[in-house]
Amino acid sequence: MIRKRKPRDKQQPGYDSFLDIVTNIVGILIILVMVVGVRVKHAPLLSITPRQSPPQALIEELSAKKARVDSLRNEIAAIATQIEAIERERVVRQFEREQLVALKLALEEKLGEVRASLDARSRRRMELEARIAEAKRKADDLLRERAALDEVAQPIEIRHRITPLGKKVEHETEIHFRLENGRITFIPLDELLEELVDDARTRVPNLLRMPEITATVGPIGGYRLRYTLGRQSATPEDRWSAGPVGGGRVELKRWVLIPSGTVTGETVDEALKETSMFRRRLAGYDPKTTVVTIWVYPEDFGNFRKVRDVIHELGFAAAARPLPRGFPISGAPDGSKSMAE
Repeated sequence: MIRKRKPRDKQQPGYDSFLDIVTNIVGILIILVMVVGVRVKHAPLLSITPRQSPPQALIEELSAKKARVDSLRNEIAAIATQIEAIERERVVRQFEREQLVALKLALEEKLGEVRASLDARSRRRMELEARIAEAKRKADDLLRERAALDEVAQPIEIRHRITPLGKKVEHETEIHFRLENGRITFIPLDELLEELVDDARTRVPNLLRMPEITATVGPIGGYRLRYTLGRQSATPEDRWSAGPVGGGRVELKRWVLIPSGTVTGETVDEALKETSMFRRRLAGYDPKTTVVTIWVYPEDFGNFRKVRDVIHELGFAAAARPLPRGFPISGAPDGSKSMAE
């Protein structure tokens, strides 16, 4: 026997719970709609302002820039046109140049053929004619130059003085001067040498202990004299000496003149004057027995000639002792003598 199933009751507890949930959701939605409506009702109205137009200054600036761009475009177009015209001109000139080069080569070739066809006499005549024409041209140039020189030339007086032969100084007296940097000073060399002799006699005993002695005398007239004595074995040679030392002899090896910073003298122009110290110094000597020696440096050779002329005018013989630049005045017993003019 088959049993019949009983129909389920629609009012079951699960179905009721579902209806409650749906009802709650609907209620929540209604509340949210009401809240949104209230907020929208009380919210302030936002005014929508129209979009502002750009300021006038910006418009003017943009217009100026646009005009500048248009101007530059026009200039570029003009330059491009000029470039095209120049390029066309260059092509034309290049073509003309090539034509001229070709014509020149053709003429040279033709001239070579003509020259080759001439005989030797004709070629010689042509060469002579060309030389004559060149000589005439040079002669005309020289005549024009001479005419121009004749207009501006001034007579020049040339003073010629015969240079006398030099000879060794054999005078009784020799006075010394130093010519440097355009200034001339008197050198009291004789007085310094006399003081050297006196000082050397006092130093001779020291040569028993050492082979050489160097000492200085002065100052006299702004100059000092540094000298060196040496001990030499006795020889028959005639040497200046200060006396025997231990079977040997004392010899003056060398001396060097040392000017002090106070030595100024006078300029050459001042020395040439009638009242100069240079002339007064020479006035105290006899021209017949005195020679004037000038120690001169290279930069003062021209000044020496002026001084020498004055010395000769006063009747003295003049001697020059050239020195290298920066080299001191020095001497030795076996040194050379002055050459007087």
